[in-house]
Amino acid sequence: MILWVSARTTSLAARLAHALAGAPGEVREISLRGGESRTPEFLAINPKGQVPVLQLDAATVTETPAIMLALSDAVPSARLFGTTPAQRWAVLEWVSWVAWTIPGTLVPGFNPARFGPAPAEHAIRVAAIAR
Repeated sequence: MILWVSARTTSLAARLAHALAGAPGEVREISLRGGESRTPEFLAINPKGQVPVLQLDAATVTETPAIMLALSDAVPSARLFGTTPAQRWAVLEWVSWVAWTIPGTLVPGFNPARFGPAPAEHAIRVAAIAR
């Protein structure tokens, strides 16, 4: 099992789940800013060119909620997603909410240039952090 991550990205949740589950294998960190997710070698692992990515013997899984579910299935003793269907649904509901909602709120603070020209970057960062 290999979990691919990058600093200051949404892969943090998958990294924490991997550690919490006591999952076997390794965590490999790449630099998105350094272009490592756009190399032919990484694109062969994940054509989306994004992290997190979980490589298992049987499959490659992308997207945080799917990776967390795969980790739960790979290490059932960790009970990351509970033990009943209702518990699994509740955990998936929160994982999905966090995966899709929180990063969208934080992105302007980490990369304000995507949202305005250079003079506006500082104001965008300040406003994003204040949220």
